[in-house]
Amino acid sequence: MAAESEPWFHPNLSGFEAEELLKGTVNGSFLFRPSQSSPRDCTLSIKTEGGVTHVRIKKNETGYHLFPDEVFPNLNSFVHHYMEAPLRLKDETLVHLLSPVLHNNEGHLPREGEVKDHLNLEQDFEELPSYLYSQDKGNKIQNIHKNRYNASIPFDDNVISLKEPSVYGSTYINASPIKTASTGGLQAQYIATQGPLDTTISDFWRLVWQEQSTIIIMLTELVELGESMCTRYWPTVEIPEVLHGKILISSLEETTLDYYTMRHFLLSHEEKGEERNVFHFHFRDWPVGSVPRSTGAFLDYWKEINAKTKETSSRPMIVHCNDGIGRTGAFIAIDSLLRQKEVKGNNVLGEMKVLVESLRKQRPGMVQTALQYRYIYQVLEKYEKNDRNGRPPMKIVESLRKVEDSESGKKVSPLLRNIYRRMSTPEKLKK
Repeated sequence: MAAESEPWFHPNLSGFEAEELLKGTVNGSFLFRPSQSSPRDCTLSIKTEGGVTHVRIKKNETGYHLFPDEVFPNLNSFVHHYMEAPLRLKDETLVHLLSPVLHNNEGHLPREGEVKDHLNLEQDFEELPSYLYSQDKGNKIQNIHKNRYNASIPFDDNVISLKEPSVYGSTYINASPIKTASTGGLQAQYIATQGPLDTTISDFWRLVWQEQSTIIIMLTELVELGESMCTRYWPTVEIPEVLHGKILISSLEETTLDYYTMRHFLLSHEEKGEERNVFHFHFRDWPVGSVPRSTGAFLDYWKEINAKTKETSSRPMIVHCNDGIGRTGAFIAIDSLLRQKEVKGNNVLGEMKVLVESLRKQRPGMVQTALQYRYIYQVLEKYEKNDRNGRPPMKIVESLRKVEDSESGKKVSPLLRNIYRRMSTPEKLKK
């Protein structure tokens, strides 16, 4: 990902403007901008105790670095590292990158109201409580290796228990049922879980089958920043069928667009003799420790999920990233609030904080960063402003134009055909 496309990179910002923008923010607030002395490099502007400090980040053939012996392949990995570890300045001061200041969609200096929104949202996020209930089940000797991270172990009173165990100790899975207000909290609408490990793929598909889920939401790549985020648990084009435990997963269809991939699987249970359709929505533009580059692209993705949800059963959708709390929590918050908006028609921006607090009571650390929290707001705000019956983005229109060409002789994916038909049908005829 190019530095200019990152939401915290301000391509048209001067040093003076950066200082004005960071005034009034909390220490650790930061942004990146082009270096005025070296076009190849960039500058990190960060709010510190003494004001605003500007740090030049050099770029060479291998990546970005502050020190020659510590090179990062891109700015996203640089930010991810220094949000975890302290950054040592020239005067030996240690600072942490805490909260990025984002540019608006046009890449210009945020307006005064936008800066105020940023500060209010950051304060809201800082005020969110973190809950810590008993996590004994996930910490048992027979279960601890099934957790990808220690920070995302489910609470004992809100963890899925797998039935029909094949061996002793196989009832545990790192997965939490999540209830939100959009259906009155009467049933679990979501299951938040981690990206499967090599040793938990069969358990993951047992979960899908047991909960009768028809939709899987994936928000991570398999590997990011050189670290495994998720083991591939679905069949490939080359190997269209895989057997995990007693469940055969067959790939029926795969459609890839600019930012996401949609897959259609057929699940067959060897013992029960039953078959089920499952739809897999994989968003590929949400880096760990950051947010998607575009709210518009994410809303396109969400609309596909929303349409498929209305076509299938009301069973809970399974949502996962790498740890099942950061990106997963943000998605669930967005999806729940947008569905609530559809049902009630009210402005849901003011309900965001209450919802995220509710999510944290059900699974530890849901919505991990202020950046993710602000992105929830940005997506909701974008949805509020958009004409929901307007034309789809041109990139998608162009990729679907071949559906109209009946003389092309090309085989058109059913998924693509359905997308086009929904986009082309007036809203009155859909109802």
